[in-house]
Amino acid sequence: MNKQAKHYESVGDTLKGEQALQSYRAAQNHLQPTDPGYMQDLKRIQDKISSTSTATWGGSREGAGRPSTGRKRQSFYITDEENEKLREYLEELRNPAE
Repeated sequence: MNKQAKHYESVGDTLKGEQALQSYRAAQNHLQPTDPGYMQDLKRIQDKISSTSTATWGGSREGAGRPSTGRKRQSFYITDEENEKLREYLEELRNPAE
């Protein structure tokens, strides 16, 4: 590992949060593929980057999404006549006469 990469990695070890993340990324950018041990150094720095960074996107948020209606799908084996009567009854329940 070259001097610049070592420097940025050691500085990153003393910092926290976004500053440490920037330092580790700088160390990663200064790695030379021709250096012996390049893959080990790259893996170590990438592990430090992943342990330092916190995702600020994705996941659930309170209040996000469509509000629940409280209804759910139900399956019945009924005749056409029963279906017609149930639909009429549901219409009465959902839209009561004023």
